[in-house]
Amino acid sequence: MRGVRDKEGSRGGVIVAPPDAVPLPKVPRARAQLAIVVADGSQSMVGELASSAFRTTSVRTKAEAVNVATLDLVSRLSTSAQAREIDFAFIAFNDVVTDVREPRSVTEVAGPFDPTAHGVGGTNYAAGLLRAEQMAIEYLRDDHDGLSASVVVLLLGDGHDTNDPAGARTVAARVRSLGNTTLTTCYLGTRGDPASGSALLQELAGSPALSTIVHDDDELRRWFLKRVTADEDGREVRGGGGRIGHAAVLRAAEQELVSTNGELEMAAVAARAGVTTEALYFQFGSRADLLDAVIREYHGRHDRSIAPRSDEGGDWYDRLFWRTERIVAFHYADPLAPVIASSLAREPAVAEVQEALVHATITDLADAQRSGEVPPEVDCDLVGALVVGATASVVRRALSRAPRPDPYKTSTLIWSAIVAVAR
Repeated sequence: MRGVRDKEGSRGGVIVAPPDAVPLPKVPRARAQLAIVVADGSQSMVGELASSAFRTTSVRTKAEAVNVATLDLVSRLSTSAQAREIDFAFIAFNDVVTDVREPRSVTEVAGPFDPTAHGVGGTNYAAGLLRAEQMAIEYLRDDHDGLSASVVVLLLGDGHDTNDPAGARTVAARVRSLGNTTLTTCYLGTRGDPASGSALLQELAGSPALSTIVHDDDELRRWFLKRVTADEDGREVRGGGGRIGHAAVLRAAEQELVSTNGELEMAAVAARAGVTTEALYFQFGSRADLLDAVIREYHGRHDRSIAPRSDEGGDWYDRLFWRTERIVAFHYADPLAPVIASSLAREPAVAEVQEALVHATITDLADAQRSGEVPPEVDCDLVGALVVGATASVVRRALSRAPRPDPYKTSTLIWSAIVAVAR
């Protein structure tokens, strides 16, 4: 049975199964999915994950964290019920691509997966993404015995692109435009330090809901597993004790959160979804992981709902008003919004997405300032934080009132307050 290497032997030890990786009955192959891990092998990846004051695991370097987390992902997938449906590939890069493991069944994959094993250098996300794009195109072209095929690209790095960030944006956009393909990104940060390189990775993903920040091998492992066993279209994943539709489980969890005003028990969600609690734990790992998935799905809906429309003109202030209108409309219509805004407001995933929205708003505001739509004296950093913070605060108060205030008046109030200090 395949398994994860113990951390003492993660570079060359014998593969042993983790205690919780229980083999599950294999189901008939119903789809073909390729998971491509694209890992940064730059010089900074041999640096420590955190100072001793922040270290939470025995893994010391970022490269070791990638190796351990990838081995664990492969182990869990190869012993899972959906093992026959999943293929796996690995790409390491620095200034150039340094290691390529071509797609093969996850049951046939072996480590190690140290992205720095073939040398270190700078960071060139475009190089890694270009190879992943080629893999994805070839995989989607294959017949796969007539089965539906999909690809998830998991790009992770720990800093700024030192080569060609514009090229990375171009290649990432092409990857995102491929049919049945999801690009998700992860910033491997140093605990206690600012995540200064995360903005580009979020931009490459195309949505805050598809990007995250982790600080150790355990957080990275959970992100890996979550992204491979779930996708934005709700394609099924299976575990022991019943068939689990990802979208159906998230709907059940949302219903539980709404009915309990923020309380979430795995057994209650499993009962709503019609699966066993064991199957639910296999898919999501923990209550925290399930809650994180629900929050990110919610914010994904939010992002799609407020996205700019092709027929919108005007300047930044006009676009801000239309965006604010859509934000208020979304929160008024979505039953989970009051729970996210109140009971779950302090959850790490909510705070993380809010911070990502602040960074995105600052970038948008700075672009508008460079184009002359916004006066040069406007402090983009502070106003960007104000836009997100003021909107969230007013919307939260509006949702708590019965009856709720008129949505147009609420939108106008928020917009007027922001414009008063941003013109």
